[in-house]
Amino acid sequence: EERRAQEEADLARAAQSMALSPTAADIHERVVDESLRLLPAGEKVAVLTVDRRGGVTAAASRGFADATVARMTARAGDGIVGRGVSEGRPFVCNDTLGD
Repeated sequence: EERRAQEEADLARAAQSMALSPTAADIHERVVDESLRLLPAGEKVAVLTVDRRGGVTAAASRGFADATVARMTARAGDGIVGRGVSEGRPFVCNDTLGD
């Protein structure tokens, strides 16, 4: 019961933080920050976006080397990352280099 109340308070704080974000880039940064706060076991996180042509890139990230972030590209529907974003839901990819 107490744990659930704390989770709800944390989620409310995260929602308020994002609601105050003036741009999409600010929202992406806050999603990354709040994800790391809400998921203490997480070491790395990225928010991926899809452009109008189906190109997937990292809009914000934490914990990844710059070279890894630069290689975080895909096409919507292709591979684990592309399928995850085309389905419009969060996903875990344990091997970003292999995908």
